[in-house]
Formats: sequence, C-alpha cells, structure tokens
Amino acid sequence: MKKKLLSNFLIFIKSIIIYKYYSLKFRKTDFLNYKKLANPKFSSPKFFTSVFLYGNYKAIAKIKNKKFNFITEYLEHGTYYEDNPNSAEQMGYINRSLIKTVYTFSERRKKVLEEYLKIKNLTRNIIPVGPYILGCNNFHSSNELQLLKQKYGKTLVVFPSHSIEYVKSEYDGNTLLEEIQRIKQNFDSILMCFYWMDIIEKRHELYEKAGFTIVTAGHRSDPNFLPRLKDIIQLSNLTMSNNVGTHVGYSICLNKPHYLFSQTLKYNITTNPFAPDGIKNIDSSNINQLFASYFGKFSFEITTEQINFIEEYWGAWSKE
Repeated sequence: MKKKLLSNFLIFIKSIIIYKYYSLKFRKTDFLNYKKLANPKFSSPKFFTSVFLYGNYKAIAKIKNKKFNFITEYLEHGTYYEDNPNSAEQMGYINRSLIKTVYTFSERRKKVLEEYLKIKNLTRNIIPVGPYILGCNNFHSSNELQLLKQKYGKTLVVFPSHSIEYVKSEYDGNTLLEEIQRIKQNFDSILMCFYWMDIIEKRHELYEKAGFTIVTAGHRSDPNFLPRLKDIIQLSNLTMSNNVGTHVGYSICLNKPHYLFSQTLKYNITTNPFAPDGIKNIDSSNINQLFASYFGKFSFEITTEQINFIEEYWGAWSKE
C-alpha cells in the first residue's frame, strides 16, 4: 500500500512538472503555429486531469471572482446533451469524497447532476455558470486581433469533427471540402481549426493543399486552449462544423452565427476506460439531427430560437 502511494505521488509530481513546463513553453505560441502546439507530450496533472482540460478552471475562477480549489471543487470539462445521470462520471470524479462544489454549464445539466447525486446519496453544490469561454481572456490583445481581422477579412472558421485519445472520428474529408468550396465565395479567408490529435494524424493536409489556413487552439491540457479558441471564433464572421461540439454554443454566445453541415460520421473506440461494457462505436446521429434542425441552414443570421436552444445546454449569458 505504501509503495503504491509513493508511486502515485511520484507520478503526480512528474505530471505537474510536465504540465508546468509545456504551459510556459507554449504560453506565447498562437493558433497559427499548429505544428508546435500539437504536442502529444503535453499532459495535465495526474488524478486531476478533467479539471485542467482546456484551461477551463481559469475561466471559472474569473467568472466566480475566486481562486479555483482543486481539492474541493470540480468542473465538467464540456457540454453534455444526454439526460443519463451516469454521464456525471464521464471523464471525471464528481463522487470523490472531498468534492463540495461542482461547476457546469446549464440549469438543464444541473438537474441531471442532482439526479445522479440523489442516486448515489451524495451532497454537492452544483453551480451552473453559463458558457465557460465568456470567462476567459483573449490570447491576443485587442489591437493584435484587429490587425488579424484586417489581414483575413471576412472569415469562415471550420471545426471538423475531431478525435480524442480513445475515439477516432471518421468522415469523408472530400465531402466536407466540397461543401466549403461551395460557400467559400462568401468569404475572403477560410480558417480550418483542427484538434491537436488530428493534426498529428495529418488530417489537415487535404485542406492545407486546398489553400486554407490551418489553426489550432492547442493541446487539451494547454491552459491557453480556451483563450486561443476565443480568438479564433472572434476572428470569424461565421463558424461551421460537421459535428456537434462545444464550439457551437461558444460561437453563438460570442455572437457568431454557426452552420452545421450534416454528413455521415463514425466513431471507432479503441480502448475506452469509460465503456467497460465493450462499446466499440458511438451513435451521435440523433443529437446531430436535433442541432441540424436549428443550425443546418447556411445563414449569417442568429435567430432567437437558436439562442434559446443553445442556452438550454450551454447556460444563459448576458446579451449586453
């Protein structure tokens, strides 16, 4: 038992050193330097991975105007669309004994988490804070962003469906490319925002060869992921994707219209620590169909219906 505790402690210390090292190394690296940012050696502190993802904890700290407590506080790393209480345990540790406060996006999600806590006979204070991205700083200064906006002009930002460590996202890249080509006459520039894993897999090269600019918000453990993402979205006149993700709600709350292009998607699970029953694929068709009913039309308009829908999952925000 003592050997295991010592081993875990040493693993934890090593992971903190790695996290600090790459956080400092990439603190001034912006989204255009995608090859450098797609570094698989970057990792979050062991045993606390979920709260360090994307630098969300910094946004929460700013929203709540208090330092984030990594021992007693926990946050959900992304948006959840299902109402299954067991989803509370995905990628996290809401049931860890010392946790007292849990941050999430919306009132809808709060109810799901409270149902889970009731089933497990646990007590936590669930706090919905709305879209996390509104709490983070921009990566660039306002003057730097203005210069970039002048450089790129009217901009389309595309978020292709991305893979994660144990799930590979598969879709026909040429079909997505053809749709971008169809609408590109409406823009001066096309920015393709790829997740770090897909850059390592070279899935960006098809679009780079087509003349588009490749960008990334960085590794998921990078505390500047969210600030870079905020810059990328704010440079856009419209964002586009072929799959539902946190970027949809973030675009709308940052007052950027979104277009969801529907195409066939498949997810292959290699080793999923959160699917002990041996699930080998994920069916996202229902949630994509739901979102497509709101965002499936190419348009520069953000409707009241879209805002109301997004607020249900991402939480409310000030429109001032």
